[in-house]
Amino acid sequence: MLPASLLLAKAFCRAAQSLRTNNQLRLAAIHGMRELAIHRRRDDDPDATAAALHDLAETYRAQGVLHKVVGCADEMLETYLLAHHEAGIASTLTHLGALMIEAHRPGAAVKYLNRADQAYGQLHDTGAHAECPTLLGRALWLSGDRAIAHRRFNRALALLIGTDDVAAQRVRDLVAQLESAQPEPEAVPEQPDQDGDDSDLHVWLVGRRHHLRPPDIQPDQRHRPEERP
Repeated sequence: MLPASLLLAKAFCRAAQSLRTNNQLRLAAIHGMRELAIHRRRDDDPDATAAALHDLAETYRAQGVLHKVVGCADEMLETYLLAHHEAGIASTLTHLGALMIEAHRPGAAVKYLNRADQAYGQLHDTGAHAECPTLLGRALWLSGDRAIAHRRFNRALALLIGTDDVAAQRVRDLVAQLESAQPEPEAVPEQPDQDGDDSDLHVWLVGRRHHLRPPDIQPDQRHRPEERP
């Protein structure tokens, strides 16, 4: 078992980043998992755990394995939920929504982004909040709900105009791009959930704990929900 040393975690982080820069992605992932294991064991800083997950996700993205990137974001959300970290919850839900758009799952993206929008309602970060209705508008547009999408874009503009005109222009540019673009690749058909949860995403998340553990580390199971078969 690895010692719970922040200095060692930092060393693993730097090694992973260096290896990733040199395209040694398998070794980068191993070092990233070791860094993550230390933060899991300490279990005292959700932002540090989230940062380790984010860095590991960068390695997985370089490897082209989006389901592992989603798995990292899912554990990031779990970490913030357990810590009752409202800003982290809102930002991670937004990030998951963006990932679902990237994965051509606009229906799942809408679910995450609606939750993020509600979470941001408890905060006062206008700039960060504006990203959520922008992404939500895009997800709704890709789902075919263009009238509602326009309302979400207008909400984003209302949050940005007068405070961040550059970001507001990016929203306008996105709307213009969507209106003029060729049709997006057809989304994977999504069955509506019976209880309104995100069970339709299970295919993305099965085995995520397995992929985020180095072979010689015994994970701390205190906060780990039982996996579905």
